[in-house]
Amino acid sequence: MAHRIAVFICFVTILALINADIPKSIKICGRRNPQLNQCVINATLDLMPKLKTGVPELDLSSIEPIRIDNLVMADIDNFHAYATNVTLGGLSEFKINLMNVDLESGKVDIEFVFPKIHLKSNYEVKAKILIPINEKGPIDLITENTLVKARMLFKKVNHRGRVMMYWTSMKMKIKITDYTANFVSSDDSPMTQAINQVLATNRQEIIDSMTPSFEKSLSAKVLELGNQICKRFSFDELYPDRE
Repeated sequence: MAHRIAVFICFVTILALINADIPKSIKICGRRNPQLNQCVINATLDLMPKLKTGVPELDLSSIEPIRIDNLVMADIDNFHAYATNVTLGGLSEFKINLMNVDLESGKVDIEFVFPKIHLKSNYEVKAKILIPINEKGPIDLITENTLVKARMLFKKVNHRGRVMMYWTSMKMKIKITDYTANFVSSDDSPMTQAINQVLATNRQEIIDSMTPSFEKSLSAKVLELGNQICKRFSFDELYPDRE
């Protein structure tokens, strides 16, 4: 959900504030701006169309879709499911509920909502529903109104005579309220129907199982992208000393 949430957080906290070698179409927010948080929110919303197509000037590819190697999708009694070659769509459409950029303490807090996230992946199911089941196939899963709360921490480091920003850690909490899912095997067998029945009737257990895997994978993606962006600019270039 990452690149990209990175893009949300890193674009939110970085790209919108960049002063050097950044296209003029990207709004800049000075670090002494008394309305810094709102300025960054507005700049981020302006960037949304760019997030869909990518920013070649910064060597950033499109966030549609985001790719994740694998996720634990379900780990409940007698039903275990794992997703590989995961793609996530819908991450360029989001609503920011709040933003707090704290340059003094080196942290950024953000809360936002994705109206819809579309997950596609290969799926392996190991289950015991009357009889043992071991099935593989593609799955489509859609979540609605997914809430994300995140905190990123950074520190300033000296590198070749320049003070640079380095993202050190991230804590993310994702709240998935509901989903629709469809598992498809080689045929519409009773086993496939049974798997889809489990997906439909054990929603909360499956949400609880897959959420930590989402959080871990996306946090790693965010930190990776954030530092990829930050290595191009000094702290003063990222946060110009002006209103």
